[in-house]
Amino acid sequence: MRIIIFSALSVLLCANPLPVLALTDQDARELVEEVRSLRRAVEDQNRRIEELEAKVAAGEPSGTEAPTPESLGDAGPAASTPSTPSAGSVVGARQAAQPQIGVVFDGTYTAGKNVADEAQLRAIELNVGAPIDPYFDLFGKLVFSADNSAASPPEAAVENAYITAHLPLNLEARFGLEWIPFGDVGTLDIDEHPQVDQPHAIAQFLGGEGLKAIGGHVEWLAPFAANPTLSLTIGAYNRATGDANTTASDKDGDGAPDAPDMFLDEGAFNVRDRERGPLWFGRAASYYEWDAGHHAIRVGGSYLSDENDASGATRTSVAGLDAKYRWRPDATGRGITFAGEYLHHRRQESPTTLFLANGGNDLSNGGGYVYGQYDFDKRWGLGYRYDNTNTAFSAASEIAAHSVYGEYRPTEFSRLRAQYRHDDRNFDATANGLRTDDDADVFLLQFTHFIGWHPAHKF
Repeated sequence: MRIIIFSALSVLLCANPLPVLALTDQDARELVEEVRSLRRAVEDQNRRIEELEAKVAAGEPSGTEAPTPESLGDAGPAASTPSTPSAGSVVGARQAAQPQIGVVFDGTYTAGKNVADEAQLRAIELNVGAPIDPYFDLFGKLVFSADNSAASPPEAAVENAYITAHLPLNLEARFGLEWIPFGDVGTLDIDEHPQVDQPHAIAQFLGGEGLKAIGGHVEWLAPFAANPTLSLTIGAYNRATGDANTTASDKDGDGAPDAPDMFLDEGAFNVRDRERGPLWFGRAASYYEWDAGHHAIRVGGSYLSDENDASGATRTSVAGLDAKYRWRPDATGRGITFAGEYLHHRRQESPTTLFLANGGNDLSNGGGYVYGQYDFDKRWGLGYRYDNTNTAFSAASEIAAHSVYGEYRPTEFSRLRAQYRHDDRNFDATANGLRTDDDADVFLLQFTHFIGWHPAHKF
């Protein structure tokens, strides 16, 4: 396999605009929103005080919440969990009986060369979360999505539904339907992606929206007293969701077959009609911050493997390395983020399997991405991303892409993005009739809005 060397481009820095003296309509709206946010915070604190006073009056210990591996992700400040289970993210029986509820709206518009022009309601997400008791938390997400295609009618589906258990010895366990926590971008919801779309390497080997499955994992956070943190995770899942479409299509309407969907965004594990055993998962990650938290870095490694047939003689595996650095010098929101990830994929098939484009029985390939983003303040940001990857089922087919994007965040509840991406698609001409000149220029717009509660974004 060809060795791919990635290089990140520097992002131009721009001075902040001078403050205005007059109170504009925009400033007035921001002040109103800030007042509303403060009022909600005060009401929340008042509820907490009332609950603590009720506990004290009843002679019960008040208890305090301690950080858990879930609240830290695999990238939070150094902390050790207590030897007894955490009380969860909400304190008190009253809030436990009243789950936190929030809605996320995410829509996109896509246009360009060799890509379908379409508007999509990618998701309306209903998030519900609450502690069940001091030992267990519950989280669920119902997603409604639709596009303008008659072949894809609107649909609703349960995207996440899992129980999190807070255990002694700095352990946390989770069971249910979840995104397998492989790497960085592949574990994020679509509203949390750093760009409008997924990097091609993630789409090829984990799927266009990451890899979702029913199963569970256990995470251990090393009890270090200070930086750095270290987390170790192991898990097992049943068959991953999603089906690959192995039929060539003509999405751009030019009369020539485009790449099959399985070459674009279905992932190495999402192949139909395959019997397999458990999908095994492992991850190790470390987080370190310095200079009073102005600088932070996280590095991690992940591994996935499952059987390709009932005999267990052939397997598919993906190993990945990821790193992310963030600089935040002050409270203005100004800062820089650099991140990257590389995935190595190996696939073994029986002689009768037709999935491998090279006609062989053993395939080894890979790909990755890097990106950099500069935030001028809490509102404005610009970034660049470079992708280079083989397609999931061929070592001879390759996609290289350059993306530039900008985003505007008028408040913490809304975000607007625009992105341009050029795809240089060098497909193997012998693989399923794919064209070798199927390059693409893609323009994307994204509108994301939040109402109510939303789980905290990861580092």
